[in-house]
Amino acid sequence: MFAANSDGRARLALATALTIFPTAGTLAHGFAGSRFFPATITIDDPFVADELSLPTVSNQKTGTDPSVVETDISGELSKRITSDFGFSIGYAWSHLDQAGPPHNPNGFHNLEITPRYQFLLNAPHEAVASVGVITEVGGTGAKRVGAVPFATYTPTLYFGKARLSICVRSVHKLIRRGVLPATQLMHSAPWQIPVAALETEAVKIGICQVIHRRPKFYRALR
Repeated sequence: MFAANSDGRARLALATALTIFPTAGTLAHGFAGSRFFPATITIDDPFVADELSLPTVSNQKTGTDPSVVETDISGELSKRITSDFGFSIGYAWSHLDQAGPPHNPNGFHNLEITPRYQFLLNAPHEAVASVGVITEVGGTGAKRVGAVPFATYTPTLYFGKARLSICVRSVHKLIRRGVLPATQLMHSAPWQIPVAALETEAVKIGICQVIHRRPKFYRALR
């Protein structure tokens, strides 16, 4: 995801791990061809869709000198206007556990409104992309938790592309064989695969073996 702030500065956020989900059934949202692109806590999915995320709760230490522990509770509503265009509205409440001053402040952050346009959906290549402008409405939050009194605009590019060029079932086989390193937080949870693992020689050989075993009419079936 690439984002540029209204003052001209740019920031770049990259996922450090791939997330592999079990094959889903008939859900249309989140798929490019047979590839599912999940949203995570840190990186949004690149699709325009009707969604309600409520609530999202996080608790993390944000300062050490002095010690600050921040608890955030947020929600977001996304709505499609057309198949390619939509918008989302998000709000968040924070509590800062700190000695102060101020002592243990809490309050709402500024309201965020994000219009988004999905300009690419390529099923054969399992790729999807959209653009949006994250708009923070100034003065709608509490200054004591860091809300600014002016509006900010963050143009954002969302892009998703299949990395391995093999189906999820083949990925699971590589994991079970120990070729592809992956971890789960709990049973039936998504597999998390370090990006660096995709560049190892063992994984490249395993992927090549899967591709070479495909029947000649494989592309026609896709």
